[in-house]
Amino acid sequence: MSSNLSRRKFILTAGATAAGAVIVNGCSTGLNKSASSGASSPAASPAANISAADAPEVTTAKLGFIALTDSAPLIIALEK
Repeated sequence: MSSNLSRRKFILTAGATAAGAVIVNGCSTGLNKSASSGASSPAASPAANISAADAPEVTTAKLGFIALTDSAPLIIALEK
């Protein structure tokens, strides 16, 4: 049996299905047990207790650019 489903058509169909699922999920009402029980607003979550010991060890960070590896896609695109 041969199938008329090409790779391009499969990718297009899978992408459309994924996009549709995201849109449907985003447009849902989002009802849960607390909302259906008549509560007008959800309870606020408690604030996190953070002590000085939980602070980051390094307060400053330097970000760099390694020309050899970070620019490789740009150089390849320029050559094409």
